[in-house]
Amino acid sequence: MSYLINERGLAAALLIAVASIANAGAPLEVSDARVPEAPPVSTVLAGYMKIINRSSDAVKIVEVRSSQFKHVEIHLSETRDGIARMVKQDALKIAAGKTVDLAPGGLHLMLIEPQQALREGDVVVLTLVLDGGREVTVNAPVRREAAGHEHHHHNH
Repeated sequence: MSYLINERGLAAALLIAVASIANAGAPLEVSDARVPEAPPVSTVLAGYMKIINRSSDAVKIVEVRSSQFKHVEIHLSETRDGIARMVKQDALKIAAGKTVDLAPGGLHLMLIEPQQALREGDVVVLTLVLDGGREVTVNAPVRREAAGHEHHHHNH
């Protein structure tokens, strides 16, 4: 049986393998990381993932970086007085043994000003910076998502 893997798929698999090795022993376990595909003219994309704190202490993510974007912010979607808006978060604290979902309609990453258009099959490399300076690398594949899950309109 033979398998065909295109260059984009091979690159994504290698990035994921390298990140797994680099993060061995890290207090955080990240799964289901993804960036919904957006039109090529989009200046803001969203990032989602599930983060599990496997340590016996709280962990605080104080910064998120990606060389593929001008900057990355942690945001919380909230509705106040009937108005939905995004609120920038200075940090994301995850209690010991707890899980935080970055998902549409709640906490999520705002990926601002992509350096190039991203399409399905590309991989966004994110660096989660913890309060002690430790870094966790996350590879988030760009995926087409079902209608209603896109994240194009923002009120700040």
